[in-house]
Amino acid sequence: MKKETLIKELGKEQVALVLRRNEAGLIYGLTFIDHEHKTVFNGSDISKAYAAKAVTAMFSDRDEVKVYLRKDVQSNYLEKDLGLGDERGKEEDSLLDGLLEKADYDDPTVIGKKRKKRPGEEQGQQIN
Repeated sequence: MKKETLIKELGKEQVALVLRRNEAGLIYGLTFIDHEHKTVFNGSDISKAYAAKAVTAMFSDRDEVKVYLRKDVQSNYLEKDLGLGDERGKEEDSLLDGLLEKADYDDPTVIGKKRKKRPGEEQGQQIN
């Protein structure tokens, strides 16, 4: 991807990119300015993938815009590799059923032992 393309694509998302250069012209830092959320971040503060070294390594002569900036790419590697695709819905149902089950609060085994009051302790006051 070209540097200009990255700046243009980030601009569409209301994010400005400021490149910090040394006297020799080498990029040593990136600053991302998000105009929508009114925030400013150094690339290295976000993650190593957004640090100057990683982003400049992405730059090339070819213009491959959507390889890096595509939002709708989702990986289903867990479902494919671990076989979780079919079983995931069943687990969610059983968890939901367990949460929605009526609790038995009148059961004496559920009710805990009452705490003894300390001398000088009133009903609404607790000592920590």
